[in-house]
Amino acid sequence: MSILTADIDDPSGYGRIIRDKNDNPTLIREQADATKAEKSIKEIFSGIMVIENKHLKKGVNGLVRSNVKGEYYLTDLVEFSSQRKHNVGTVKADVREVLGANNKEELTELYQSMTNLNLEAASKKGVFFKDPSSCFIEGQLKTGKDVSIGNNVTFKGSVALGDNVSIGSNTLISNSKVGDNTFIKDFSSIEDSKIGSNVEVGPFARLRQGVVLENEAKIGNFVEVKKSKIGEGSKANHHTYLGDANIGKKSNIGAGTITCNYDGNKKHKTKLDDNVFIGSNSSLVAPVRVGKKSYVAAGSVITSDVPPNSLAFGRSKQSTKKNWKKK
Repeated sequence: MSILTADIDDPSGYGRIIRDKNDNPTLIREQADATKAEKSIKEIFSGIMVIENKHLKKGVNGLVRSNVKGEYYLTDLVEFSSQRKHNVGTVKADVREVLGANNKEELTELYQSMTNLNLEAASKKGVFFKDPSSCFIEGQLKTGKDVSIGNNVTFKGSVALGDNVSIGSNTLISNSKVGDNTFIKDFSSIEDSKIGSNVEVGPFARLRQGVVLENEAKIGNFVEVKKSKIGEGSKANHHTYLGDANIGKKSNIGAGTITCNYDGNKKHKTKLDDNVFIGSNSSLVAPVRVGKKSYVAAGSVITSDVPPNSLAFGRSKQSTKKNWKKK
């Protein structure tokens, strides 16, 4: 059998590793049963052991309740094996990897230890953090070369960043992939998304629920994208909501454009083909499709499909009263 151990400055509450004169582990002494000398030992049992099934069965059957609490201790398997000349190995871990938590204060310390370990690992791979103390890696972060991370950035779940990626400050990225030479600007939130190369996102942008941004796409400030695919070179630069949309290549979405994807009962799709221009403050009422190289005039409400190479507009006619003055 083998056990995972660690050295800790304050071993209170942990089982101590007792070794013989040859430095072989002979038993694990729990806190309540330890002598004063044993309590001074800094090497503790992590709670993780590996044991062959046949030895486990024999060992469990041989356990006795010879301790202060009158309980069966699985840790007594070490002594059981040692007494029978079975090999007992140890592997010593970084204590931060094996600490437990019994209260919220210890849970906070555990969280800090975990994120610090992840930050150290990323830094060793060449990632530049402007302020590591304000950044948090809660899951798995894979990075390419020359990656730069701003202040107050959090990574959750599985995140992959390509080469020469820059992440602005106050940003959250969760379960997403970011391609080479992409810039995520300040105050952006990205969840469950796939972002291509040479893309710009933000500032103050939100991507969620399966968004795909192809190469050279641009999502600007105060733009939210959900369950949508944005084609290569397409842009939505300002104040836009794109939900359940499929946008082709090199299309431009004007400020204030909304895909009206929910009718109160079901969600519907909006499709824009390649080289489409959507004027500012337009509402695209799904389900609807705008054909290749078509234009939608600013301020339009589009409720029907627009054929390719067309101009569509749907807005009230302007009325002007000349020489009008307040009465």
